[in-house]
Parts: sequence; C-alpha cells; structure tokens
Amino acid sequence: MLDVEKKTWSVVTQSGDVPSVRHGASAVVHNERLYVFGGATAKNKALDDFYSFQFASGVWTRIAAADGPSKRYFAATTIAGDKLYVHGGEVNIKTQVADFYEFAFADSKWRKLTVGGAVALKERAGASVSVSGIVPFNSGNQVICCLPIPTTPSCTYMADLVVSN
Repeated sequence: MLDVEKKTWSVVTQSGDVPSVRHGASAVVHNERLYVFGGATAKNKALDDFYSFQFASGVWTRIAAADGPSKRYFAATTIAGDKLYVHGGEVNIKTQVADFYEFAFADSKWRKLTVGGAVALKERAGASVSVSGIVPFNSGNQVICCLPIPTTPSCTYMADLVVSN
C-alpha cells in the first residue's frame, strides 16, 4: 500500500477469501472497501467472481450475488451514488460484450440494465469515472456518457476520438 504522505510502500497483510491471481479485473473503492469484479487468469480464462476487501481489517470476502455480469475482463466499472456499474468487457480475445449491469450495495443485488439512447458500445479495455452522477465510459476510441437514474440510464454518444501518429 502506498502511504502518500510518507511516500513509502508497504506490504498489506491479507486474510479471508483472497481472490486468485488475475489481470484485467475491474476495481472500485466504496465506503472504505475495495471491490474487485472478474478479470482473467494467466491463460486468459475470464472470471465472474466478485470480492470486497476491507482496508481496516485486511479481510477479503467473496460476494455471492445472483444475476450478475457474465465472465469477463477489461470491463469499465464505476461507482455512482450507492451503486456500482459494469459495462462491457472481453469474454475472450475475439469476443467483447456490450451489456450494462448495476450492483446495489444496499441489498447486494445485481440488475441488468436496458440502456436507452443513441448507442450500445462493445467495451474493450474500458475506463470510467463518476463525476456528480455522470458516468463517462471510454470504449476503445469512442466515449459515451451515462446519467444513472432510478429506472433506466440514458446514454448519449459523446465523441469519436481519433488518434494519429
């Protein structure tokens, strides 16, 4: 763990149901806990497990919640309010998904969302951040912006980014 003030690293003692080694996992911090979803094994086998890590105690807990996202890695994940959102990801090197899920911390339940608006992008190596409830997702070279509301998020295509050398 990095102590920002002291500018030093230290090894974190872990216990509980420690997740397997993985890459491409989605991770967010909410209420003094780190939440980790999915990822892939060293042989790129996609995972769909879901864990929380309590910083104060150093204890990992596997979260058993039905109806969550399928196995995937490199999904875009963010927090908005008291909910976690997962969009897209890769099932394998040739297959990406464009679905959208919400996890409510209050009742520990997943819900698949129907996204309204102009676009439903397949996510590959996505990134996201939440600012005042607006959740922009970066999907490869396209950016969409979602505003989560209680029933159906409204997503709008924001830009088509072109990068040239």
